[in-house]
Amino acid sequence: MALVGWVRLLPRALGGVEERAAVRLREMIAAEVDAQLPADVPHRRAEIDQTVRAWTKDHPAEFQKWDHEMVDRIASEFRYMGDDGRKHVFLGDYDSYHWLRMARNYLQSGTTCDRIVDGICRDTYTNAPVGRTNIYNRSLHIAAIIAVNRLITFFRPGFPIPAGAFLVQALIGTLGVIPAFAIGRRVAGNLGGLSAAIVLGLNPNFLERSLGSDDDVWNVVLPLFMVWALIEASASPSSRRQIAYAALGAVFTGLHAASWSGWPFAYGVLMIALLANLFFESIKLGLRRARSELSSGAGVRRAALVVAVFYFSAWITTSLAGASYSAAARSIARPVTAMLRIHPRGPEVAAGAHRMPSGESVWPYNFSIIDELQKVAPTQFARWMGGQWVPLAGCLGLLLLALPQRRWRWWDFALLICAAGLYRYGLTASLAGNWQLPALIAAPIAVAILIDLRPNAQPAQEDRSAALIVTVWFCAALYLSPSGERFVMLLAAPFAIAFGAIPGRAHLWISRLIRERQPRYAAPVSAAVFVVLAAWTIVPAEAGYLEARNYLPIINQAWWMTLEDLREHSPPNAIINAQWDYGYWIKYAAQRRVTADGGSFLTHIPYWLSRALMAPNDNQAVGLLRMLDCGSDAMPQPEGRLGAYGKLIAQGLDPIAAQSMVLEIAGLDFPAARARLARSGLRDAAQAGVLASTHCDPPPAYLILSSQMAYLKWSQLGNWDFRGAYAYENERSIPEAAAVDDLTARFGMPPADARTLIQQVRGLRSDEDAQRFIAPAQPHSTGWIPCRSLTSGELDCTPNLPLSQRAMIAGLVYRPTDTTLKIRFLSDDGKVQQRDGTPALVLIAGDEEIAEHRVDSPTDPEVAVMVDPAQSRVLIGPSNLLRSTFTRLMLLDGRYSPLFTKVYEATVIYGETVTTWKINWPDLERSSSGPNPAKPSAPSPGA
Repeated sequence: MALVGWVRLLPRALGGVEERAAVRLREMIAAEVDAQLPADVPHRRAEIDQTVRAWTKDHPAEFQKWDHEMVDRIASEFRYMGDDGRKHVFLGDYDSYHWLRMARNYLQSGTTCDRIVDGICRDTYTNAPVGRTNIYNRSLHIAAIIAVNRLITFFRPGFPIPAGAFLVQALIGTLGVIPAFAIGRRVAGNLGGLSAAIVLGLNPNFLERSLGSDDDVWNVVLPLFMVWALIEASASPSSRRQIAYAALGAVFTGLHAASWSGWPFAYGVLMIALLANLFFESIKLGLRRARSELSSGAGVRRAALVVAVFYFSAWITTSLAGASYSAAARSIARPVTAMLRIHPRGPEVAAGAHRMPSGESVWPYNFSIIDELQKVAPTQFARWMGGQWVPLAGCLGLLLLALPQRRWRWWDFALLICAAGLYRYGLTASLAGNWQLPALIAAPIAVAILIDLRPNAQPAQEDRSAALIVTVWFCAALYLSPSGERFVMLLAAPFAIAFGAIPGRAHLWISRLIRERQPRYAAPVSAAVFVVLAAWTIVPAEAGYLEARNYLPIINQAWWMTLEDLREHSPPNAIINAQWDYGYWIKYAAQRRVTADGGSFLTHIPYWLSRALMAPNDNQAVGLLRMLDCGSDAMPQPEGRLGAYGKLIAQGLDPIAAQSMVLEIAGLDFPAARARLARSGLRDAAQAGVLASTHCDPPPAYLILSSQMAYLKWSQLGNWDFRGAYAYENERSIPEAAAVDDLTARFGMPPADARTLIQQVRGLRSDEDAQRFIAPAQPHSTGWIPCRSLTSGELDCTPNLPLSQRAMIAGLVYRPTDTTLKIRFLSDDGKVQQRDGTPALVLIAGDEEIAEHRVDSPTDPEVAVMVDPAQSRVLIGPSNLLRSTFTRLMLLDGRYSPLFTKVYEATVIYGETVTTWKINWPDLERSSSGPNPAKPSAPSPGA
């Protein structure tokens, strides 16, 4: 426990800044070297690198001094001054600030709710101005933060809530060692328990997900306590203890239900495991009686009692926690049905995902852009488990739990050897479905169980129920794990127990052998073997240590100063428009309402925010932000009926027409928008209702942007093509002629284009393929690329940007008459070659406007170039991104955007810049609805 607790406290030391400081220092030295080199130096990059290496080698003392100064400077950017007068490290996650605000609400007002309406807890600071129901107002995580804060502030007044929340994850994560050790000890002895405790406590994925003090730590530790209690219940010979332990497991289930909406997964998996154990005991009893063998049936009675007590007790505890009985009942069937339904979203069904409401299928699936929900590659999975060979060891350890503890026969060795090859294949192969790897893992285990049922088999192991519970838990979590990082975390506990089975069982076997052959030396030799086999945990433990040591907060002083400025200088009724990632920070630190936060992904809000940032002109961007700040679009949640889209749906418009209408009228002035609604057939009252949600007199509003957004995936939502989504959902299974007629009538598409679209969507093989087709991932511009100025306004640039997996843009030459790309690519025969190319669009950032020049028959239509001749620099990226509001504000400093006024900017040394823009609502009505400031051009994709 001490080791795990110490590792979980390591982020306070900010060890990760050392590597970042070294990189930043070398970048600064390289920039000075670059400025001193002549313009015509060949192989410039290699020359710079060589000079930097030579300088650092010749000036070690000076470099070390600068490095220490850089470490201190960067470390200071991750600390803040608390009310206790001491420096503290920022809490590192996004979602953790939601729990902080709920805890602060309770400490200040006695309730976590901003308001209570008709007995329902409301969060009025999110999805502004409509708010939403706060479903986690009774979370155990909030209660723990409050308790720790009250305890510490009793002795140290002013101790900040974030610092106390950091201690909560350390405390709960350390407590998780106890059930891990107990379960590991029961199935594999003391060393098995020690190994399980260390591997779980230092699991890299578990640490990464919980060190920021989000509530994820509970989603691992509470199921562990549930499993421990049920294993003890299944193994206890006393009926009273069986009842007591099963009821205790139900208590932990109730706590889990109060903490996380995904609780049915753990509960359902455990119910399946208990039912499987009951089935196994019943089969075993039936076979023995069929063979006229003596059997008391105690195992069946014990298993049945545990199932009954746990089920009905959990019904009570989860109901007290606010979960319905029907949800508890469905939780038993959900993992099974999800694993039997072989389709891409089966894991989401297993984890408790909600069914998509009618009409929502054409909207973007917002969760597809969240990194923690991206498909997990085998190499990444191995890293999160602690090392390349660690997953294989865990799978073999799981098989050991099903094999006899002593007196192996030849078929036991053969099964282990064959399983090792099978597991190795499964862990390295690219399997098509999530169910295939769990099936491969479970197959040898099923064989071992069948062997245990054969005539004249050895007496069943007393921990068969424990092994069966861990096996079902392991396979169910493994089924989910390829679907995303957050699901891999659910595997951490059963994996640690299985991993610890190898050294634990080995120690039991060797110790038994020594006692039988050399009893005189049994104790010292057994202790020595214990120490040697404990080294089995070094590799995964080291991986966890490095994860914690290098952990750095996502938030920094640039954000903190920005949010403090908002709190001090913005009106209390202001609405802050920012990407959902930053919503919880703003609500906590700036204490202002936000358009979106991490809980807004179940609504349309992320799409509209992204669409506003991808808008090609200010009028559309500010119009969409006004729509959000007047009525939002929280569909399909109940608050969605207050937004323009929800009101149009209520008037009978279909989802495609409603979305298109909102997009069209948002950038129009009031009279033009009213006239457009009238032409659509809406009556006066309906028009007034819609316009109240798009053209109200909005409260003061601000837009916050970060330079880090250039590396995030938000633009995929803004580029969503509703025509492609509609065709994928509705036109694949009907005759082509009818599909063409439908697309032509609905979207005004030429028949040839409609036919092409239908053929494209019918060639898609999965939802993932459809996602990539409807909103293809586009490389963001990495920022301005400095260029050398030549004669007559020419620029020579060396971007070295990847164009595809086999090609890169090695050079760019801009002339006022044309622009040439130097494309370096890998040919089919493996040779590096180079060709000249032309972009699809060249944008010139002039003194007053951005001029657009389209290129006829471009060789690289996916590439656009923005040139800033005055500062001898270029941007390279997709045309819709270069023409976007984000680029005009973040990279062009808003000089072409009169509807936005920059009021604050903060930068940290390693590169992130955060800017605050005041939205000028009065100027929107006075501005024209046409493109601004760029000259007219084709709309960007997804319009």
